[in-house]
Amino acid sequence: FDLALRVVAADDGVMPQTREHLEILTLLKVQALLVALTKVDLIDDPELLELAVGEVVRVLEPTPFAGAPILPVSSVPGQGLPELRAELARQVGRLKPRKPEGLFRLPVQRIFRKQGFGSVLGGGPVAGQIGKGETVEVLPAGLQGRLRGVQTYGQQVETARAGHSCALNLPDIPADAVHRGSWAVAPGLFRPDREGIFFLDLLPSARALPAGAEVRLHLGTAEIQGRLLPVRGRQIAAGASGLVRLKLEEPTLLVPGDRFILRLQAPPRTIGGGIVVLPGEGPRRLRPETLATLAAMHQALG
Repeated sequence: FDLALRVVAADDGVMPQTREHLEILTLLKVQALLVALTKVDLIDDPELLELAVGEVVRVLEPTPFAGAPILPVSSVPGQGLPELRAELARQVGRLKPRKPEGLFRLPVQRIFRKQGFGSVLGGGPVAGQIGKGETVEVLPAGLQGRLRGVQTYGQQVETARAGHSCALNLPDIPADAVHRGSWAVAPGLFRPDREGIFFLDLLPSARALPAGAEVRLHLGTAEIQGRLLPVRGRQIAAGASGLVRLKLEEPTLLVPGDRFILRLQAPPRTIGGGIVVLPGEGPRRLRPETLATLAAMHQALG
């Protein structure tokens, strides 16, 4: 994501999920934010509306999104919607277009069959580009098929590229072999893994986690249960940042530099996030010189 639109209802105010969403956007290093303050038609008193705006300002203040535009809107009379559309256009216009560099990777958001066409995979490529007639590999299934057609924003195009939401027509790949969380990638270049080394920023609001803590990894469109292991010591302190090892119950694509979110299963709560450093099992004995090498790898990802 480059830009997020956060919705807050004027009559409810800032809810717990609003704060958690802001934490997630911060962990994902999203560049820009604007806030739609909805249902303002239900607020008769201008002072109450001012209080609602003030609450949003206070919540944003300690985040990277302090000073983000706050637009009062109502869907019933359509109040403020033209201004919201105009501000969205301004914000998008300031963003740098994604460059179609690197190896093609698309985290699959949806999969369906279309009569006369076969399987269609939808999502937004995070890197690279691929054109009609080229071969696409779907992981972790390990299936390959030729790309028959590409649509983006309702238009037939020749190429799927990073930064564009698109649909890939892959009739050679059975739809039931693909699911949300799969990856469509350039063939023969990637392999799925069940383990990797990550750089984790644990939120200050999260409790300390012991070795082997059960967590849920959110990466691309995948949600996978796993166990968290510190590379040093027996636990990870609240608010700590550093290298950790994750062992996953299912294989997925782990590419250095890709961002992830970690959540607890019970209670369901975001606890941190970071970036993939090294896919695969990695070194089993993390001596000081090995840790130094991994730290250098993490720095190089910038």
